[in-house]
Parts: sequence; C-alpha cells; structure tokens
Amino acid sequence: MKYKCSNCGQVYEGQLEKCPKCGRHMQYGQPAKEEEKKPAPVQQAEPAQQQPAPEVAPKQELAPVQEEQAVVPAPVEEQPQEGEKVLALNSVSKHDGKLIQVIGWSLLGGLLTIITLGIMYPWAICKLVAWDCKHTIINGRRLRFTGKPGQIIGKNILWMLLTIITAGIFGLWVPMKWKRWITARIHFAEE
Repeated sequence: MKYKCSNCGQVYEGQLEKCPKCGRHMQYGQPAKEEEKKPAPVQQAEPAQQQPAPEVAPKQELAPVQEEQAVVPAPVEEQPQEGEKVLALNSVSKHDGKLIQVIGWSLLGGLLTIITLGIMYPWAICKLVAWDCKHTIINGRRLRFTGKPGQIIGKNILWMLLTIITAGIFGLWVPMKWKRWITARIHFAEE
C-alpha cells in the first residue's frame, strides 16, 4: 500500500515512522490515491534516429528509521568568580518581628498623621518600613531601609496637592510612586 507524506508530498510504499526525504513523522490515515497514468502520446521516430532507452535506477530499500534518543547535557558545575557571593542552598528566609511592635508603630504613625493632617505621613511610613526591613531575613541576609522622611516629604505634599487639584485622579498614581521610592531604598544590611 502506498502512503503520501503530508509535508513534502513524497509517496512511499509501506508504513514508515518518518519520511526519509523531509524527516517528518508520518501520520497514517488514508492511503495515497493512485494517480491515473495516461499513456504518453507516441511520437513517430525516424528510423535513423532512435533514442536510447532511459536508464532505470534499481529500486532502493529504505533502511528502518531508528527512534531518536533525547540528548541530555551533563550538568555543568559553575565555580563562583572572584568576589562573587554564593548563597547556601539551605539559607533561611523569615520575619522575626513581634505583633505588639507593629501595632505600636502603626498606632503612633496613624495618630501623628491625623494630628498633623498628613504632614507626618512620610515619617510614619519610613518608620514602619524601617521596622519591617530590620526584622526581615532573606536567604540568611537581613534587609535595611535607608530612606529618610526628609527625602520624600516635599514630594508627598506635592502629590497631595495634585490629588486635590485633579479631584482625586492623581491619587491613583500615588501608591505606585510610594512603592517605587521605598523599593529603591531597601538593601541588604551588609552592603
């Protein structure tokens, strides 16, 4: 029975795993249709000029295709370069702060923010973030917050005014601005 490769269109006898011409996996459904062979028009050759018969190549047997085996590269052990810090695989990440501490800083910051109509809000945020970083350990390394309220108080007042002027629309961007400012000032304590 003849089958046709769906990729290159080559017709082969028998079922093969892969097409020998293009290498695509063969999918067997319906066999290839036999094309009708129309007899070629016979031309009258002159007796003096006879054309030699074309050579017919012997039919080649197709070798069985072996299934490809996945090649898995061997793991490469990388040596740390000079000056590069290496983290231990069993490093611990944790937070060692106490609930009473966060409640205390939150109440103090909230009270000062209300009394000063938001002016002390940057101080309260800086204290809470500094406390949080001081009690956070990632891969065995403690965090440190280097931000100061004086660095952000002017921006915070501007953001409050822009929020009032734009009827609250600018207020949608303020949390992301705070997050960017805070994140840029968090480092590992030993750096």
